[in-house]
This record gives sequence, structure tokens and C-alpha cells, in this order.
Amino acid sequence: MAQEEPQSQTEEARSRALLAIAKASLRRITMTNDKEPGWAKIRITQKVDDLIKHGPSITVGITPMPFEGAGMISVLALIDTGASGTGISPRLARKLDLKPIDIGIAREAGREPIEGHYFRVRLFLPAGVQIDTDVFGLPSVTTDHDVLIGRDILASCRLIVDFVSGVTGLHVQSD
Repeated sequence: MAQEEPQSQTEEARSRALLAIAKASLRRITMTNDKEPGWAKIRITQKVDDLIKHGPSITVGITPMPFEGAGMISVLALIDTGASGTGISPRLARKLDLKPIDIGIAREAGREPIEGHYFRVRLFLPAGVQIDTDVFGLPSVTTDHDVLIGRDILASCRLIVDFVSGVTGLHVQSD
């Protein structure tokens, strides 16, 4: 007849085994994420109060496309996982002298749909990342931010926001 191990020793051994498996899995994930080629990694540090009030924000450069010699303008952009597309303030569209490429409808939470223009721009993010994209002129983009980065761009990113430390990691997949 097999001797039974006391219940507490069996549970303890099982817990140790599960912990070892979890640690091994975590190491594999961490190594993959940290060592994986093809990712531009941007670290954004904000005051915790600003991060809580405004959300993750990053300074980006922006120019019209096609580029016609106008200088790049640096602006503050809000990283907005709730927005399906990227938008800019009408003020910035005027400042860049952007020409509309299309007309569309934007739907914002809690508001009536609005008709507006799409513009083609190039965004310059830290770490040498350049993104050519169409943006919607959004009147609701506040004076705190001139660009709203939506899921059309974030779909190629990993986003980690730490509201305790004020650090945001934006890893952008490169081609």
C-alpha cells in the first residue's frame, strides 16, 4: 500500500511547481519582448498627476504630405486607445496649411456625429519612427493636445501605461 503524503506537503509541492512554471513562462515572455527585433521602443515619463488628468502624452513632429518644404512642427499628442482613428486639431490643420483629401464623419462618445475633413500628414515619433497617415480634423481635440493618436496607429504598437510611476512604454512595430 502506497504511503500518502500529508496534505500540506502535497499542496506546498504543487504550489512550488506552479510557481516555477509561471516564472519560466514569464522569463520567456520577457525575453521575447525585450530582445525581439523589429520594435522601436519609446519610453515616456510624465508627472503622475498629468498622466492621470490627460492620459499618456508624447511630443511628436508633424508635417503635411506630400512634403512641400514646410518645416516640421512639434506638438503634444494624446495616446487614445478609445479613438478608432488619429485626429488633429483644426488649429494645427490651419497652421500646417493642410489641404483636405476627403470628407468623412467622426463619431465621438456622447456626441452627435460630425462631418469633417481628412488630411494626409507624416508623424515623427521618438526613436526615429515616421508614420504617414490620414488624420481627421477634430474640433474636440483640446488646447492641451494638437494630435490624438488612435487605434489605426496603435494597432502596430505595444502600449504599457504605469499610472503609479508615470511611465508609459510605447513599442512601435517597424517593417
